[in-house]
Amino acid sequence: MKFALETFALAFLVSATNAQCTQSTSFEINSATKLSFAGYNPSVTRTLNTGVGNKVVLSGYRNEPVINEVDDGTIQISLGEPCDGSPIPNPEAPDLSEGSSAASMTKYVGWGLAALVGHKSALAGSTLAMSMTVGLLSSSPPTVMAQQDVISECELVPIEVEIYVDAMASEIVQMEYQTGEFEVCPPETMFWEHHPTVFGGYSGCVAELGLYPCASDAQGVTIDDGEFYAQSPVYWDGESCVETDFTISNRTFWILWGNPMDKYELNKRTGINPVVSFPFNRMPYATYEIGGDPMTSQDESNNARVMAKEVLEYIGAWTMEEMEDFSVTITEGAEQGMVHLFAAKAMEIAQTTCNRDINVLMEVPAYGYSTTDAAMIANQFASSFYNSSECECYATDSCKDPTVTVTMRGWLPNTPFPEATGGDGVVYAANSASPNSPWFESMVFPENPTGVIKTPQISDPNRRVCDGVYLWPMYLGARDFQIPKDEIPDCSAWSFSISKIYSAAARAGWIMYKKEPVSNHEAMVAAIDTSQTMTHGSLSEWTWHGQQQLFKAFMSKPLDDPTSWIGAYTEIMREKWDAILEGFADCPVVQLSNDYSGAYAWFVFQEPYLGVQDSSTPSFFRDVLGVYATTYSWGFRGATPSDFYGEGYGFNDFTRLQLYRDLAVYEEIGRRAKIVCADLDASVASNLVSVNQWVQVSTATRSRRLGEGYETFEDRKRHLKESVPSLTERQLHHLANGQVEGERTDAAIASCAPDYTTHCLFRSIGVFKPDDF
Repeated sequence: MKFALETFALAFLVSATNAQCTQSTSFEINSATKLSFAGYNPSVTRTLNTGVGNKVVLSGYRNEPVINEVDDGTIQISLGEPCDGSPIPNPEAPDLSEGSSAASMTKYVGWGLAALVGHKSALAGSTLAMSMTVGLLSSSPPTVMAQQDVISECELVPIEVEIYVDAMASEIVQMEYQTGEFEVCPPETMFWEHHPTVFGGYSGCVAELGLYPCASDAQGVTIDDGEFYAQSPVYWDGESCVETDFTISNRTFWILWGNPMDKYELNKRTGINPVVSFPFNRMPYATYEIGGDPMTSQDESNNARVMAKEVLEYIGAWTMEEMEDFSVTITEGAEQGMVHLFAAKAMEIAQTTCNRDINVLMEVPAYGYSTTDAAMIANQFASSFYNSSECECYATDSCKDPTVTVTMRGWLPNTPFPEATGGDGVVYAANSASPNSPWFESMVFPENPTGVIKTPQISDPNRRVCDGVYLWPMYLGARDFQIPKDEIPDCSAWSFSISKIYSAAARAGWIMYKKEPVSNHEAMVAAIDTSQTMTHGSLSEWTWHGQQQLFKAFMSKPLDDPTSWIGAYTEIMREKWDAILEGFADCPVVQLSNDYSGAYAWFVFQEPYLGVQDSSTPSFFRDVLGVYATTYSWGFRGATPSDFYGEGYGFNDFTRLQLYRDLAVYEEIGRRAKIVCADLDASVASNLVSVNQWVQVSTATRSRRLGEGYETFEDRKRHLKESVPSLTERQLHHLANGQVEGERTDAAIASCAPDYTTHCLFRSIGVFKPDDF
């Protein structure tokens, strides 16, 4: 028999011997087909990329299937005549109307439950009901819908379902790695297969950060309790995954740096299978013409360079016409781009003035970059430095020596500008408009960590470089999650990255720099050319080619579509802010100062809690809330906080909480904050202390540190117990471990002075940090 349907052809091929029940039925499907099973317990095998078309084969049943199409295009497969003449179960037909249990109950099967293509998944279990629907959307994973309480499991008739799908490349890749729409692992983890010599060949869910075994986020490891012990419900003991007594409600969270961990929510909300793919079919060396016109230059990244501008237009930052005055070069991330910008500006100043000691004005607290690397690049062009009799270096014939230095100098609003002596012997304030000034300005828009949209202080835009890594709508909630074009500073150059919109693991970005004045453009081209060389590996085709595909994915839907990449990310950030704002509302200890602004929550301590914590690791968050964060004390870069925030404020009276972990983490932190802020004697976990205990502990620790140190770990615990008798053994262990770790962190941060670059902080403190228990 054969049915001609509007959306696809349905052909049944039936051969039967009633006694053996060897029926086989096959029919063609299209990308929108859904299958509903009533009375059957289907076992599904899914084969992708077959090249034979999309079809379904039914076999292994003892009742001939009755196949009908329902109104929404779903093909309903229900029990027919039994092969052996036994009575036919008479289940109700599944109700597939909107709001029904069959339409609303969805679970991924095949790839969601079986590890690999070809594995079979028994869709019926002790709680699975009689009526099921398998979806075959090419842009969605197969789904099963179940209608409850119709027929018991034992009455379900087995049926084997083979699905052959000519899938898209993105689906095949995501299914193979069990991610994207086919995710099988919890948030902040991913499916991975280790080599037999790595973690014993573990295969399964691993941490995104570090690829540690077990379905653990690995955001906290303590060496004392096993090399990979994490404060999560499960950890790797060296041989297998072991359950712990930790849950989301009592663990300590590590929330430092800016590791993006939102892929779980983003994939779920967008339905996008983000796959970068291209044929491995080019073999020559890379060809680039830095700063060239994309219409005429022999630069293989021309398409990606143009699309980078299209992305900026898409998010509402600039129009293509406004960007005609800028050149674009692809880079490997924001930090690399900013070092190029610093180097180029220092080089340009050295080429046009007497200055060799170049100073960077930064409204603080502010992010930092490697000024040593920037100076090293600039000094490679010493032969082109300015040499004239008004320069102090002229008298010693040293103007063309490689003596450029670059120093970041902090400044706070409503305070005097710092000053520096130029190479001509004249003292210049940081906001000087003189072309002979040794100053240029660096801005992040919006700022890390405060989320502030800052006002330029140097009038000449050619003396300003800007970091646009956060120039995305989701970080501008205070501006209704829209880019405020009128507030974007005029900068000679910008550095952008995909790290805060997509992935920090995929090192890719771009810089945009003005063609005029020529001195700016030439210095930028020269600075970039020093790193995009064979010595430094050149720029891989995979970097610009992959980034170009991501650009297309970002712009595949309207910006305000909640299922677009940026639209979904905006909603995720809004929900994180909501959770934190609700939790810390009217908190007497800290005040959130930047509602919905930026990528980080910036907390300011309140009286009488100023000065209670005196470490770069915030003890309030660590000991009361169970959160490892940072004070960002190094971010003031020579400025004094009390000059702006008021008397009594020190470098450690602030906390930066990054907002890049999974949404559930911030909902939990908000829950904890609500408890301890409402009751200063309340504790949220057996190892954590109350606000009042935290004050007592901090006071006792500070007095001991000023006098004498601790000889042993037990000595430290004993002193804490003597000072605060109410502390339990579990609290003492947590506090002592935290103090040791805080002191180690302080020493590590101090070793990164004076620039406090991310490279140094990552190297000395670690990309992830130990938690205690």
